[in-house]
Amino acid sequence: MRKIQLLIALLFIVKMAICQSNFIKHPTNPVLSRTPVFGAWDAIAVSDPHVLEYNDTLRMWYTGVGWLSALDTTVHQRIGYAWSLDGINWTQYTNNPVLDKSDGYWDDLGVETSTVIVDTGAIANERYKMWYAGQNSISGVYDIGYAYSPDLINWTKSSSNPILQTGISTSWENAYLEGPSVLFHNDTLRMWYASVDLTGDGSLSDFTGNIGYAWSLDGINWNKHPSNPIFTSYDSPNWDQASLADPHVIRKGGQYHMFYAGLNSWANENFKMGYAISNDGINWTRPVSSPVLETGSFGEWDDEDASYGCVIYNSTINQYQMWYTGIDTSSLPPNISAYFYEIGYATSNAPLSIKETIHSAERLELFPNPCSNNLIIKLDNNSGSYKLTLFNSIGRIVNVPISKDKTQIILQTESLVSGVYYIELIISENREIYHGVFIKE
Repeated sequence: MRKIQLLIALLFIVKMAICQSNFIKHPTNPVLSRTPVFGAWDAIAVSDPHVLEYNDTLRMWYTGVGWLSALDTTVHQRIGYAWSLDGINWTQYTNNPVLDKSDGYWDDLGVETSTVIVDTGAIANERYKMWYAGQNSISGVYDIGYAYSPDLINWTKSSSNPILQTGISTSWENAYLEGPSVLFHNDTLRMWYASVDLTGDGSLSDFTGNIGYAWSLDGINWNKHPSNPIFTSYDSPNWDQASLADPHVIRKGGQYHMFYAGLNSWANENFKMGYAISNDGINWTRPVSSPVLETGSFGEWDDEDASYGCVIYNSTINQYQMWYTGIDTSSLPPNISAYFYEIGYATSNAPLSIKETIHSAERLELFPNPCSNNLIIKLDNNSGSYKLTLFNSIGRIVNVPISKDKTQIILQTESLVSGVYYIELIISENREIYHGVFIKE
């Protein structure tokens, strides 16, 4: 009963006015550099950092691009590991990489863009879980794989790989999947990932990069959200209208916060870091109209790209810490080894200042709650159009008959199974957005 009361108490959380200040780059950047030696596994690039604070130590998994040996000059991507006490001075694992490509399999060209979580409820051998993008040398396609570890260093790939694959040729995700970000919340694994639509068939997503959502109970069997992509570039009026990539999602203050790579135009591929916020992980709002991390000035190490980052909140110092990928391509010689990425560090003093407007029961009422047959949403006198979306507890859209007059909306909930449901209501007249929670008995 207390759980129901708490859920009901969270009703009506919605419109947010959010102030996002920019991140300040560290003066000693980059904090993690490639090894510019022929034959090094990370000779060309280090990029795509994923940082986890665990047992008072910052731990980073990152993509290295280079050669496995001087005898094998084929360029591959691999995943390395490093640790730090301050986020600035990093010690790289001496036996890197910790996750390699698998010859003859779906990820034989390379592995990259990893995310790692700690699952304290798992057996010791699978205490640490990693999801990553793997590329196939024949198709060139990226899919997503899963690996597990007892110690954060020695990883075993799942025999079920790949666990998340690209869609059909006409879908928004027909080219590749990459940059998975995974959270474990309310007994469910939740993943946000990016893809690009490279098929020009007249759809809104043509030649744009967008972000999808999937959920899983075991980390291997994933369910893609039916409304994917759930966060799009093609409907953005801002600087990120060409592509969204590599989302990194954290949960703080009862909300989801996404940091992502955004691009204004494919004619000038200089990705920057953007920010979005959500109550449910599915419906996202851009609270600011500009990047939260900009590229550097001309000639600086990150003057072309400053993106593909990871953000954590450090409660000890009350700061958000970001590690990101930078690249300088202003004067590229023809040698590919000069085209390198490295990793920088930036901080922001409590950048997410969230002010919530709570719509009281007098403004938006749901009753009876819990309900058995019909749920009534009371409205102010409003004859305008609206959009109502109903989600179950795992984020899937469910449909029920709905009717409306000027003062109320009625949901016929007889067909719903017992459980918790989430409502998003958008009043088109003034674009007010409401979210609610109700219990179906």
